[in-house]
Amino acid sequence: MRVVCSDLYHGFISAAKAVFGKRVLICADRFHVARLYREGLETLRKREFKRLRNTLSKVSLDELKIADWVLRHRRADLNADERRLLNRVFAHSPKLKEAYAACEALTVIYESRLSKRARQAQTARLDPACHPSQAQLF
Repeated sequence: MRVVCSDLYHGFISAAKAVFGKRVLICADRFHVARLYREGLETLRKREFKRLRNTLSKVSLDELKIADWVLRHRRADLNADERRLLNRVFAHSPKLKEAYAACEALTVIYESRLSKRARQAQTARLDPACHPSQAQLF
């Protein structure tokens, strides 16, 4: 065994270190790392929309009604209307634009390091096997 892939629970990581020591790499699985940075975007979205509810008119807010859904999806997966909505949100909140761009960039990094086999597993909605080239070391 060369690599142990774990979620971010400290107990699992400690157990792997205790059992395998320095003989193996310990990596965080992609799902849990992605969930962390997406949670940060979601927290910012809630804070920014609370702020916008206090500053925008009802008409402007209604135009942004499905923005939370749009922010949870990659720009490449959005249609033209959804991309325009995303741009309207970013016009009101540069912070969301920056955070969204960071999430997109991190996702690109993760996807670029997927082996063909892992990419197929991900497409099939299976947890991709952790591979040393994807390792997030602790």
